[in-house]
Amino acid sequence: MVEEMKQIVGGDCFGPVPEETIAAAEQELGLPLPRSYRAFLRHFGAAIIGGYEIQGLPNTRNTDEEMAFWSHVVDTSRIMWDGYGGNGMPRHLVYVTDDGGGTQYYLDTSRMDDAGECPVVAFGNVKEQGGVKASNFFEFMKQLDAEDQRYQEWKSVHGEPKPEGYD
Repeated sequence: MVEEMKQIVGGDCFGPVPEETIAAAEQELGLPLPRSYRAFLRHFGAAIIGGYEIQGLPNTRNTDEEMAFWSHVVDTSRIMWDGYGGNGMPRHLVYVTDDGGGTQYYLDTSRMDDAGECPVVAFGNVKEQGGVKASNFFEFMKQLDAEDQRYQEWKSVHGEPKPEGYD
């Protein structure tokens, strides 16, 4: 699994994170993290996959005075839990990324299986709120990579998409 992850992530990542940092994040969240997401954190820390910023455990926090390059999964999950006006997400959901168009993706830790994995679910601009996007985080990574490969192939044939209103 880790070798496949390396092919998906490439070099656009924060860097490895020690096990102690992952355990501390689980303690802060009050939730266990799934096996494949823990492997991602151990080897990459945080990353960009197919244009999606995957939340991780960089050495900066979202609350730091200077804006961080990589987002911290504990901080962003807490923001999503608190929500706007107190209407946040359930506290068993760990925020991992969004599509930039109003759909957010979460690890649903309330559905952890015997293998230590849980599904990635979608909220926002989707028909079924909380619908399963992928059976686990590694499958989600593969989906993001496949979507990006399809887009790159389309772009190689059609060229860069032009913004609406330009000839």
